[in-house]
Amino acid sequence: MPIRVIRPDSESLEGAGYASIAHIPFLFADDGHYPPEPNRYLRARALCEWELKVGTHATPSQSKKRFLTEQSCWAMARRVATFLNWCETDSRDWRSVDYASDLIAWQRGLLSGAASTSKRGLDAKTVNALIDEACYFLTWASEIPDATG
Repeated sequence: MPIRVIRPDSESLEGAGYASIAHIPFLFADDGHYPPEPNRYLRARALCEWELKVGTHATPSQSKKRFLTEQSCWAMARRVATFLNWCETDSRDWRSVDYASDLIAWQRGLLSGAASTSKRGLDAKTVNALIDEACYFLTWASEIPDATG
């Protein structure tokens, strides 16, 4: 069930009193399933409800806190969807993905083209952005109660 990125109807959301999230895309599976955790992550990142820490020993003063633009939210949502679609294609539950054994293999596959949807190797900048986003999502999920089931 491929995950798709959906652009919200901003005017409807604003009119219903949800202006703060009107610019944030959401994820939906082709079968109509709404993946709650990834969508919570998108909102948390876009609204700075979860601060992205740089490094393993970062203090709150070393955290990055910046609200994301609509374009940045769209790019983030596409990266998360790409990660979730890889998990689905590879029969992996994102909740049990391991960096060393899973994400490094995905990274190699993206670089070689074996794991890219186009079957062509992706450039290092694109691959790094995908791996980074997967790491951010998995880190967020590990820190949030009930995010990993």
